[in-house]
Amino acid sequence: MDGAGFWDLDVSTPKTLDGLASPVPGDSILLGLSKGTRLSRPNQMDFMQCFMHAPLILSYAKPQGLCLQRVLTIPFSDRWLCHLKYLRKLSLRGYENLKNMTNGISNLKNLHYLDLSWTSNEKLPNSMCLLINLQTLKLIHCRCLTKLPSNFCKLINLRHFELVGSNIEKMPNYIGKLKHLRTMNKFVVAEKGGSKLKELGILDHLTGSRSISNVGCIDETTEVREAKLKEKHLDTLMLQYWRCHEVALHQESIVEALEPNHAIEELTVDGYIGGKFPNWVGGSHLANLVSLYLLRCAKFEQLPLFGQLPSLQKLVIKGFDGIKVIGEEFYGNGSSSAPFCCLSYLSSDEMLDGEE
Repeated sequence: MDGAGFWDLDVSTPKTLDGLASPVPGDSILLGLSKGTRLSRPNQMDFMQCFMHAPLILSYAKPQGLCLQRVLTIPFSDRWLCHLKYLRKLSLRGYENLKNMTNGISNLKNLHYLDLSWTSNEKLPNSMCLLINLQTLKLIHCRCLTKLPSNFCKLINLRHFELVGSNIEKMPNYIGKLKHLRTMNKFVVAEKGGSKLKELGILDHLTGSRSISNVGCIDETTEVREAKLKEKHLDTLMLQYWRCHEVALHQESIVEALEPNHAIEELTVDGYIGGKFPNWVGGSHLANLVSLYLLRCAKFEQLPLFGQLPSLQKLVIKGFDGIKVIGEEFYGNGSSSAPFCCLSYLSSDEMLDGEE
């Protein structure tokens, strides 16, 4: 508990009592509370009995002194959530037993940070959207999670949203209302329903990494232009085309409109079904591009101009079954500059039809 009376609770390492509580007066006692929580000894005992329903071993070890060590994981329930109304940070990262977040999460009105990454969570309750002070939500590698609460747009103070590795099928409606969003590392384009890609254009503060899944489901070039990717200060962009049952027409014009900001440093294109890359991929536009990953683009017959990317250090090309010729255009031999002047890593395979 800090000077304002708030708790920080972290059970990401449930087999270890990782927080140090300093009772007044007395020896240090380890609790499953991080950030040096200060409690009196009677209150420590009350806390352990109320919130940590697992066997505890009382022991003494130098230099810590008297210690309480937890043997089993903490059973997650509304019983202890409802008592922690001042909690600001909750990490359940890697908590395998968590399959359904309870409605009790809505009691944590002061919660700023919530990490449910690497859990087996299958559903988030709509009541979670009452956490209007929540600023960071992490759902990394939540493989069992396929949808987000319908009222997700009510998390009006959300600044950081991470869901890479999750199996979310579509973004919640009205994601553009989250005006304070600064990082959102994945956007899923749905065949039906959910927020459209163009809502990214309303979010003026977005930076960092971005993965756009199911790009093949985008059916209008105007929708891509309204997303204003070229105005977003991204350092990483991943365009993924898989998981689309019906691929929209005009994919070459759509990917042309997906041009990112010139400051981008890493680009991945996975499963692109067009016959040629957009003009912005090669040449001087991506002057700061360091890493380029081109995966499973089976319809390509000729590689574009990559040799003149001045900062390119890593190039990975895999699954280009239709490549017949690697010509001068790939190296940019018509230019006065030496090709691949910074390249230090090249990986290429599965170009089965290569002739030259």
